[in-house]
Amino acid sequence: MSKGTVIVTYRVMPKGVETDLNRLQEEINKKFQPQKMEVVPIGFGLNFIKMIKVLDEEEGLADRVADEIATIEGVQSVEIIGMSRGL
Repeated sequence: MSKGTVIVTYRVMPKGVETDLNRLQEEINKKFQPQKMEVVPIGFGLNFIKMIKVLDEEEGLADRVADEIATIEGVQSVEIIGMSRGL
């Protein structure tokens, strides 16, 4: 039986309001080719990047991707905010 897929939604928090979100999105797109990515306002000029990525259903893979995103310059933190099984 083959493995399925999972649809993972990440919240990528920049280090601050001065972080260039366009550059951050380009870097994330280059390394991870997400299915969807958008800037979501929080308030007081602060935004986060919401990223959706389809991954193979493999133990720990979603967390490893989050850890890799967190190594990008300008990223303060990465959190998995949603996960569901793909078709």
